[in-house]
Amino acid sequence: WPYVRRGNRFTYELAVYLAGQGHEVHHITAKPGKMSRDKIRGNILIKYRRLFGHPILSSLNIHFFETFVPSCFYALSRENYDIVHCFLYPDAFAASLVKRFKPMILVPTLADGIPLYWPTRLGKFMFTGVVKRATRFHAPSNFIRECLKQEFHLEAEVVPLGVNMDYFTGGERNEVSRPRILCTAALSVQRKGVELLVSAFEKLLEYIPEAILQLSGHIDAGAKKKLFQSVAPKTRSAIELLGVGLQSDLPKLYREASITVLPSLNECFG
Repeated sequence: WPYVRRGNRFTYELAVYLAGQGHEVHHITAKPGKMSRDKIRGNILIKYRRLFGHPILSSLNIHFFETFVPSCFYALSRENYDIVHCFLYPDAFAASLVKRFKPMILVPTLADGIPLYWPTRLGKFMFTGVVKRATRFHAPSNFIRECLKQEFHLEAEVVPLGVNMDYFTGGERNEVSRPRILCTAALSVQRKGVELLVSAFEKLLEYIPEAILQLSGHIDAGAKKKLFQSVAPKTRSAIELLGVGLQSDLPKLYREASITVLPSLNECFG
């Protein structure tokens, strides 16, 4: 699954589930490069469409993901869909434009807290357009439901994001020699609280010196350097950076963990 935008994994797993229930499902997602392509995977038609990237976009305060609106609009306008489910508000905005001339049920899932849109030039404008035409909102947590109510005085149905049980099967906990603390997140994102976690872990080592902190997720070189410079060498030696890895790696990591932690602020999952 090489072309992941934020939230695409959840829409894809929903697509897999719905296709397994006998529905005809199209999954519209992004890809690098100029060429579009379609691919059949199981009972799902995956439509890869381009994002438009240019350095001038940053100076105009336009998010890279927001450039998917033209491609998404075109793909949606070419078909007659009964229901359109979106995880990102730019995609939902494209669907809201199509809904002006094609009947459909539009169900966006909210992926941010307050604000419910990114602080870009077009963020609030796009999200307001979604609010006007959405049939129903899904919130992955009560926290996000309250954010929508507070900012737009609207209700959302709380639908926690599912877990693909084909991957995350139940089983006995794997025994390990040292207690492991696991954090899986976008490690470079400040609001995920990884710096706070590392600082707390250093204090924990005074009481549990054999503990290991495992950090799984993307982290850029600058964030990694800053993270390691904030603690003593002894603490650094007890921290394992696992990288992004594969989805198939996660069940083993969770089974081997003594505890999992995500000290995140403003987290859409609750």
